[in-house]
Amino acid sequence: MQISRAFVGIAMVALATACVSGSKGLSSDDKEKLKAYISDSEPAGIPHKIDINFENKIHLIGYKVEPEVARPNTEIKVTYYWRCDDTLDDGWALFTHVADDSVGKTDNRDGAVSLRENRDNKQLLGPSRWERGKYYIDEQPYKVPDWVKGPELT
Repeated sequence: MQISRAFVGIAMVALATACVSGSKGLSSDDKEKLKAYISDSEPAGIPHKIDINFENKIHLIGYKVEPEVARPNTEIKVTYYWRCDDTLDDGWALFTHVADDSVGKTDNRDGAVSLRENRDNKQLLGPSRWERGKYYIDEQPYKVPDWVKGPELT
């Protein structure tokens, strides 16, 4: 099953508004834990460069899928690369829904690790907390479900 082309569709809807509240501040422990997912410059070696513009504030600049071809019950990792050009109001969150159109099933991957970790009903470092001029590396581990039958996930 081909994974990489299919995840571009996910990326196009990966940023959406949600009911989230809270302060933009992070604890020093959280900042240390998240340091590996934030960069002052564009990460090198992005294999699939794209530019999906969200209101001239956030850009999805690329993605990587490892491995790019996987069978059901295989662990993969999808990494999205984001650039923040302007700050967002509270209430924005990352979400991902995965679908196999051949069997009509979907899987919700809204929460995960790194930026998307859920804490107090909000993402630890969701887009509402992003800083202008920074790049964010959004990693999502994913186990391809055993119900996947088609050649692509969308």
